[in-house]
Amino acid sequence: MSENHQNQLTMKVAPQANIIDRHGTSIPARTASDAHKVLVQTASLQGGSIMVKQQGYKASEPALGNTIIIHADRSVVEEVEDVPSAEWTVNYHSWIVTVPGQSSYLVPSIETALNDAQLLANSQNRAVAVHVADIKTHGGSEFEELVEPVRQPQAAPAAPPAPEIKAARADAPAGPDESAAIRFSRAKQPAPTGPAQIGVRGVMNRSLFTKLGPGQREQQLRSWRNAIQRGLDSHKTISEMNIKGGVGKTTTTFLLAATIGRIRGGNVVAWDNNENQGNLAERAATANHDRTVIDLLDNIDEVRSPGGAERLVNYVRPQGENKFHVLSSANKAGNHARIDRDTFGDAHAALREFYHLTLIDTGNATNASTWEATADAADILVIVTTNKEDGARKAFATIDDLISKGHKDKLANGIAIINQPSNANAERLQRIIDGMKAHVRDCVVIPFDPALDDGDEIVYEALNTKTKEAYMNAAALIIDGL
Repeated sequence: MSENHQNQLTMKVAPQANIIDRHGTSIPARTASDAHKVLVQTASLQGGSIMVKQQGYKASEPALGNTIIIHADRSVVEEVEDVPSAEWTVNYHSWIVTVPGQSSYLVPSIETALNDAQLLANSQNRAVAVHVADIKTHGGSEFEELVEPVRQPQAAPAAPPAPEIKAARADAPAGPDESAAIRFSRAKQPAPTGPAQIGVRGVMNRSLFTKLGPGQREQQLRSWRNAIQRGLDSHKTISEMNIKGGVGKTTTTFLLAATIGRIRGGNVVAWDNNENQGNLAERAATANHDRTVIDLLDNIDEVRSPGGAERLVNYVRPQGENKFHVLSSANKAGNHARIDRDTFGDAHAALREFYHLTLIDTGNATNASTWEATADAADILVIVTTNKEDGARKAFATIDDLISKGHKDKLANGIAIINQPSNANAERLQRIIDGMKAHVRDCVVIPFDPALDDGDEIVYEALNTKTKEAYMNAAALIIDGL
């Protein structure tokens, strides 16, 4: 056995997944064991076995089948071919990477973890044994890949390896002796690759079998997608704020969640934290129940107990192809008084356990304890306004209030979203942008879209292309700030 193999490092890669039934209902699973447990229980209830389609695996690893059969006795049979009639789907949306001696972190794919393993092997001059888990092994190792260091020719003897193992990712915590130059290089966005798929270049590639590169617009879209799919080191909370109603906070919350859900994958929840009766649920797809955050709080201990993850679906509203859930605000007059800072903390703690991203649609009362708690809990703030005089004034009043409560630095990392009305005023828009940029990192202007103007259920497919792209821009800026 070579010296590299004798002193090899170990990297464990474990999935986080959503379990989706044939109706589109999604249940988050924090570990492979949790996913396996839920599916075994389901198999038992449905007569002994269920067929499960797996998505999100490493495409270049043919040994990993797409479809499996799970039996009530916990055994798993792997199918050779994909079976489109599978009633259950396990969507692997991110992977937790753990290397002894360093903090765990999230990556969007197994390929990313293997790239990290290669960088780690090269920097330490030691082989890295990568163990990948999935639901077929109840959380154990499904396959192992040994990543050998690749030696580059050197004009001079290489410097001795660093004494401490470092995470080979730009978004992993920096060590005290990691150079600024390395961090800067790792933070660089990957260049757009592959031939053009949209526009005139995409048409020519498909019809003439050419391989033209992407144009400027497609490069921008790919850059935004890369940013949205970037791994995060822990749960993050995004709060949309303006003390005035009717400026588009609810629409913004929904469409940011839908954009992130569609591009990044599941494990996203949008929470209507209005101190009065909010209307996020009215703009969202309906569910087979009318439970709200009040009902969740009434049963919070049961949901947060071991094995309680599958009960969460009874309180949220799946949004189908948008791949996120909605948690509704109180829907009866009078019961909003039961939501205060403490109960907000209870509900937020539960969502942190089961989701990677929480987007919070806020109310309009800055003196409400829930409004203040939302600002405190936010990892990033999004100021939402319209290109109207009253909405803009209230947006800046919101900024003044947040600064008075000690959130100036948090604001500086946030963004502003400006919704255009049908009769947009260009001079006022520029005033709003100039004023916002004195307080936030960047601004995104959302064009007027008739599909959003009637206040009815939001249908993502009905949106104009420019609207979708504006929300991609906003989502990319938000993830960049996290």
